[in-house]
Amino acid sequence: MSVVRTSIFAEDLSQYELQHFQFSPFPILRFNRNAELTKCSSAVDDFTGCSQDELISQGSAALKTIFIYDSERIKNAINEIFDGRQFYRKDEIKIASKYGEKLARITIYPVRRIPKTDSVEMIIEDITELRSLKEKINAVNRLHLLRDITMGFLHDLNSGINNIMDSAQLLRNNTNNESVINEVVRIEAEASNIAVQAKRIQNSIAQKGYFYEKRLESLITITDDAIEFSQMQFKVENEEKQRKISIEKNYSADAGIMADNGLLREILISLILRLSASISQAGVIKIELLIASDVQLSLSVSKNDINQETIQMAQLSGMVNVFSGIDIYHSAEKIGLKLFVEESVEIYSIKIIFPQRLIDNKKNQHAVSVNPRGLCIIIAEPDEALKKILSGLFLEMNNTVFTCGDGNEAIAEFKKNQYDMVISDYDISGITGIELAARVKELNEETVTIVFSSWEFDDMSLYKNVADLIVPKPFALNSLIEDISQILGKKAKRN
Repeated sequence: MSVVRTSIFAEDLSQYELQHFQFSPFPILRFNRNAELTKCSSAVDDFTGCSQDELISQGSAALKTIFIYDSERIKNAINEIFDGRQFYRKDEIKIASKYGEKLARITIYPVRRIPKTDSVEMIIEDITELRSLKEKINAVNRLHLLRDITMGFLHDLNSGINNIMDSAQLLRNNTNNESVINEVVRIEAEASNIAVQAKRIQNSIAQKGYFYEKRLESLITITDDAIEFSQMQFKVENEEKQRKISIEKNYSADAGIMADNGLLREILISLILRLSASISQAGVIKIELLIASDVQLSLSVSKNDINQETIQMAQLSGMVNVFSGIDIYHSAEKIGLKLFVEESVEIYSIKIIFPQRLIDNKKNQHAVSVNPRGLCIIIAEPDEALKKILSGLFLEMNNTVFTCGDGNEAIAEFKKNQYDMVISDYDISGITGIELAARVKELNEETVTIVFSSWEFDDMSLYKNVADLIVPKPFALNSLIEDISQILGKKAKRN
């Protein structure tokens, strides 16, 4: 009876081993006491690129073939299993395969304790992609940290520029010396230029929110932002890699684009940087905006300027959005853009065609504007210099102005008298500028509310019914007046 049971057990074991080695999704290796490979699963073929017969014929040398750096350590582990150790597990073992180096996790365990171990098995788990994924996650985390640090730096930079512009405007209002005024104007222009560039960087690294909502913008403005951001990168490359890359632009007309224009900026920057990467030492990227039967934006580079080994213009699928890592085609499809690669004898070019549904045909029509005159205005601003400048500006335009530095004081004054406009800094004491604007709208929804801020709002759409205008600091006074005039013009048109 016992013989029958032994026979059945042996038959079942043989069937188990057949299935175990033939159908296992993981490579399995079996070794004898001399650390010689005696059997392996069919999955080993695909994993290493070596056939089962080829590996088994090598005996103990198979360890060196597969585990090029850890063969002795694994041989010692096999011996320890034969000597009574329960199992051995090790992460991040390098495996040599005909497809390239891989990273694996191995587990070694004993088999056939009748009455003692006569062989051990090893299961190999491929963790190459897992390690790659971890590295990508770490890279993303570092980018998030870098973004947060950069946003903090830009916030401080904007505050500094704002102080410079406030002081410059105050100085200009209090001097009649022409040479001093000219120098102050130059300082204001330089500070304003730095502020614009800082704002573009903020927009490019901001989280989804204000910058990434669907909104109407000039295609020229969007393109110029992408060019400006790309040229910042070129300045670094010109110094580090001794390359000279420039951009030439030609706009035949403008068009209003109603889309996720934050994503559109990302796509344009990615395409510009992709073309620049193909340029050997020096070259020009030409950007042309053409409006005929449709709206087209063309980016091209001369074949004389590029490295033929680095350019791959046959397809765009290899190009990615440098901000998200997503394929450019996929990014473009989200907006509805059509991308075409074209090649002539002289140039490579990428053409972007904008569908009519993204074009706002009213963009170029003359907008009604009303100058802010004869209004009652509250200015809630903690910066005394800026408060004095704004007060003087609106008083000169025949407005009645009440100034304060506290949100609660502004609300109390608003309740006492009728005011047409409330201008507030976000960082006022008592309550925030947004809270002040919200309370004003509750009392009188017709009152124009304007909020200054030195930082980006995460989601501008949350405040569109509260603040008629959010103005990033620093700002130029003429731009502020122009924006206010546009708001008043729209209000007059509605009424």
